Amino acid sequence: KVLRLCKKYAEEFGTGENLLFIGGTGLGKTYLSACVANAVAEKGFSVCYESAGSLFTKLEKNRFNPDAESESAVKEFAECDLLILDDFGMERQTEYAREQVFGVIDGRYLARKPLIVTTNLSLRELKSPADMARQRIYDRILELCVPVCFDRESLRQEKARENMKRYLELTG
Repeated sequence: KVLRLCKKYAEEFGTGENLLFIGGTGLGKTYLSACVANAVAEKGFSVCYESAGSLFTKLEKNRFNPDAESESAVKEFAECDLLILDDFGMERQTEYAREQVFGVIDGRYLARKPLIVTTNLSLRELKSPADMARQRIYDRILELCVPVCFDRESLRQEKARENMKRYLELTG
């Protein structure tokens, strides 16, 4: 179902919803969001794909050392046709960076620009963050995005089992 949704999203890009990929590690959230990014870019749209940690780092750098490169990156996050934020919620955040990220997300909301967010956080954690500082951001993401739950077995665990089986065959 999730794969079909991603294919449809890419095929109908610009008419679809914002998406929030939710699930544990190794379930394919990053992989599928990258597939969507590639398909959308192949259609000629601009795509910004950024890990949330990297986004926060760039925004924080812009605070203390604003230069043309970092300011250009921030502008690109706001203006690209599709913004994908990967691994959201796992990064260290300063108050300044949180405000800037909220500004980017809110700006996209106001401009009606598409957004895909991937996270290892559960829907419950997003609805009830441990601190109020994250609540504004999570609340906006939940308002904007259709939650897509990844609830299968870890692809990495499957691959690890295959690797172990192959090892036993080779050494057996």
